[in-house]
Amino acid sequence: MIKLIYKLLRFLMTGYYTFMAGRLLQSVGRNTVFEGMFDVPLCHRVVIGDECLFAPGVSFVVTDTGSITLGNRIYIGRNCVLSSDTGISIGDNTMLAEFVSVIDANHSFEKNGLPIRDQDLNALPIKIGSDVWIGRGCAILRGTTVGDGAVIGANSVVTRDIPAYAVACGAPARVIKYRT
Repeated sequence: MIKLIYKLLRFLMTGYYTFMAGRLLQSVGRNTVFEGMFDVPLCHRVVIGDECLFAPGVSFVVTDTGSITLGNRIYIGRNCVLSSDTGISIGDNTMLAEFVSVIDANHSFEKNGLPIRDQDLNALPIKIGSDVWIGRGCAILRGTTVGDGAVIGANSVVTRDIPAYAVACGAPARVIKYRT
């Protein structure tokens, strides 16, 4: 009986979060599901494709100049952060494991005497291709492109472009082989 109640509550909560996402974001595609709470400021520059699945705790951070565009059949794991000051795009069939950060801006820190928080942001767009798998705890940083079919190993830091079908890992991420 407790299992049945749990399943019913989970079904209702998932429906509620998915409903709210459709109201808060610019566009949410058909059969996209939010399994739990998510964090998004009142922002209408997030576009999500069809049949996507979002685990609990996903955060969307979008400034006045930023945007996030997600393709179809994407999975975003628990507690991922997508933060955009200029633009993030993710292709179809891509998976982000838990605790992945995709951040397209860095703080400047060159001006001594001026607090870092008051200095400019240096932003460049991020493009993640289709059929990409990004492992747990990775950071994908500004100005990078991850090619179609690439795999990024857990806890890697992507600071430069990763070619299509490459397997990369490390901090900074380096290509160790290619998928066959």
